Formats: sequence, C-alpha cells, structure tokens
Amino acid sequence: MKLGLCKVMRLVNGDVIVCMVDEAFESVLEKDFVTVYNPVQLLSKTTKLTETISESFILKPWMPLCDDDSFIIKMENVLTIGLASLRVIRNYVLYIQEQKDFKEQMQDAVEHSQQISELDDEYFDSDEEQPKLKKKDIN
Repeated sequence: MKLGLCKVMRLVNGDVIVCMVDEAFESVLEKDFVTVYNPVQLLSKTTKLTETISESFILKPWMPLCDDDSFIIKMENVLTIGLASLRVIRNYVLYIQEQKDFKEQMQDAVEHSQQISELDDEYFDSDEEQPKLKKKDIN
C-alpha cells in the first residue's frame, strides 16, 4: 500500500484530525470503514488582539495512550474529508517526525534502564560475597 494523501477529517464527535490515507482513498467513500495512518488531532485556538482576532492551530496526538500508527474509523463517524493545505502538510510532517524521534529516544532509554537493572540483579543475586566497605578511622 502506498501512502501519500494527507487529509483533514472532521468526525461526528467534533474531532478534527490530520492523517494519511492510502492512494485508493476515493474508493473508501463507497466503503463502511477508512484506515487512517498517523492521525493527529488539530485544535483551533482563537485569540483576540486589540481590534483583530487571530486563530492558531495546535497539533496533538489523537490517541495519546496508544502506540499504534494506524486506526480504522467507521465512515458513519466521518462528517467530511478534505485534502490538507500545504501549510498543514508541512507542519504535520514535522510533528510526526518529532514524535517518531521522541519514541525512539524513549525506547533507547527504556532499553538502557533494563540493562542497568539486569546488571544490578546479577551483582546483588550472585552467591559471591560482596565487597565490604571499610570504615576509615578519623583521628
């Protein structure tokens, strides 16, 4: 499956997500489900500055407690779908890359911690007498 279409989807629960879908996306409209890849929730923040109103967008994990990269959504839960703008695509790609880098760093930290724990277990579980610290006389 070749990924390549970055879409913005509004779901019936109000969530707006940016995600990748497969090249055969147009045929999905005739199906009951759509598979989305690396979905990210898009939040809108409106700020009033003196006489103007400014709107900015925040990207955050759509399913923050899940490590999966793909999800299946029932089409009955999708209100509308559109092609993402170039600005959204650029920010989305940067965000996804940062998330992947972070996951790799966390995985490395977990592996390092496990290695230290294994060394501790070997050291403290061995039958050999542990070296004793000697008190130094202070006079």
